[in-house]
Amino acid sequence: MISWLSKYKSPSFWFFLHVFLGYVSTFTNLIIIIYFYLFLFSALLQLSSSKKINHFLPLLLCYTLPFEMLCRMAGTSPFIPYELGKYLQFLLLSFGLLSGKAKGKIGVFMLFLLLPALSFDYSKQVNYQGIVFNLLAPINLCLGIIYFYKQSLPFEQVKKLLIAIVLPLLSALTFAYIKTPDYDQIDFNLNANFDTTGGFGSNQVSTAFGLGMFLMFYLWYNRIALSGYRIFDTLLLILFMLQGLLSFSRGGMIGGAIGIFIVLYYQNKEATIKTVNARSNKLLIPALLFMLLTAWYANEVTDGKLLLRYQGETVGTLAGRKEKNFNTITSNRLSILEGDFRLFTDNLFGVGVGASRYLRETSNGIISHIELGRLLSEHGILGLLFFILYTLLPGFYFSNRYMGERKGFMFALYFVGWYTTFHSGTRIFLTPLLTGLALIIISSEQSTLPRK
Repeated sequence: MISWLSKYKSPSFWFFLHVFLGYVSTFTNLIIIIYFYLFLFSALLQLSSSKKINHFLPLLLCYTLPFEMLCRMAGTSPFIPYELGKYLQFLLLSFGLLSGKAKGKIGVFMLFLLLPALSFDYSKQVNYQGIVFNLLAPINLCLGIIYFYKQSLPFEQVKKLLIAIVLPLLSALTFAYIKTPDYDQIDFNLNANFDTTGGFGSNQVSTAFGLGMFLMFYLWYNRIALSGYRIFDTLLLILFMLQGLLSFSRGGMIGGAIGIFIVLYYQNKEATIKTVNARSNKLLIPALLFMLLTAWYANEVTDGKLLLRYQGETVGTLAGRKEKNFNTITSNRLSILEGDFRLFTDNLFGVGVGASRYLRETSNGIISHIELGRLLSEHGILGLLFFILYTLLPGFYFSNRYMGERKGFMFALYFVGWYTTFHSGTRIFLTPLLTGLALIIISSEQSTLPRK
């Protein structure tokens, strides 16, 4: 099955297959469980007998990891684990590293920075699940840096990797859209909305849909057909944006929007890509118009509450009971970050993996949404160094590797992954995967993908 996906000769088949998977999952999760394991095990069999591991493994990662979102929404646990993305990413990246040479030396160094905090727990309350939840994603980030660095892939294959990410997100979007009641039946307020996210966590769903919006925009803007039909691709871009906005969870959508801005900035900057500009600039005004109309419509159906939400207003601030400040705007994230920073200043080498939620004075018992704060409080100075190295990755690895469009695209991938750690930590597959993809070397090769 993975070889069929790698060729991507029938876009409409894959498009409607994933719409069907999202639809059928609204009333039974059996089909998605069977399909997921059928695809995974058939791919692993082909991978184990193939000499083209570096051809199929990135595709397998990009396709299977985003299913994490649909599986959480459809409640497939324990048959498909809740932390699917973290376990599967660790296993596949480890397999890839055992099959080749490790080249990302910074990733190796970053990995060793994480390990000391495993040896102590000042709270005495952290269990195995707490360690996996907090540490496995940063470990995967390191493994992704090690594995993907200097991987050379043709641009055609990179585009297929993007399509592979979007397809499972399409299933999750279908699930959420079908589960959403009529808009006039939804009580839109200034809190995160679970009615538009299939009943699942709005922060994570918004992050996934923001990623879907960003990647779908890139494909649409560069006339790379996902469905085989331009109208369906346009509709998909609009629906990712609309459903993400109506979640009332802002971080994921802001990250996707910034990714789009970075792509547009670089794609229209360099004189060396005038032919690309001439083609793409014709789509710029329609693209912006679609997105502005979508945002306007989302605000209208919420009676203006969406705009208030993005302005940082709450019921308390509008009633005059609370002062609007950076803490209210960030939904209490600043308070959590301040508590993590106090733990850091009192324990320069950290309090141990997963222990910050139990020891923090402010927002005690709440898991940090900001990965930098968690790294500071739990890993101390080593965590700070880890995050500094992660932030400097573009300078180390790809700032001078590309020009124009490709440089902007790779930086946008990295930035969306990095930015996500400031509003959703490392709760889903996104940050390690996008960071790894941003480090590959794109070789030139004529594309055979369908264009519309």
